Amino acid sequence: HDEAFYHLGEIAIAEQQWELAAHYCKKAIEIDDNREEYHASLAQAYTELNELELAETHYCLATDIAPEAAEYWLQYALFLMLTGQEDGALEILDLAEESTVSPELSYCRIACLFRMGDRQEALLQLSEVLEDEYASHELLFDMMPELRRDTEVISLVRAYS
Repeated sequence: HDEAFYHLGEIAIAEQQWELAAHYCKKAIEIDDNREEYHASLAQAYTELNELELAETHYCLATDIAPEAAEYWLQYALFLMLTGQEDGALEILDLAEESTVSPELSYCRIACLFRMGDRQEALLQLSEVLEDEYASHELLFDMMPELRRDTEVISLVRAYS
């Protein structure tokens, strides 16, 4: 009944009951430890509980189990950015590119470069991504809302609209 425990964990996550979410996700993993969504949900709960090493372990497991699933790479990279590990996030995004391609990962890389202060490279990559994936450009603003006030970024986005 691993799926039942997992769904209880998802309900607890929705209600921001992080201890309970971790409990149910751990139960699901005890029954079936080869489900990436279980590990990703447990990682999310651990992040909220400030158990960052455990969170990273489970994000890593999620990407190991499902390397083709961009969503878990994205969650892992965003976690690393959230915890101030931008270099690690770029490494994870490099690894992700070996298994999958998605606009989310491309825009995440750009957000990471901006956070690291590498504006020139971020703007260059943004130009390239906008050419191929303009329709998804709002993802960048979801990851870094402050870029909505960046005149260079806005000008670049408008140039491709």
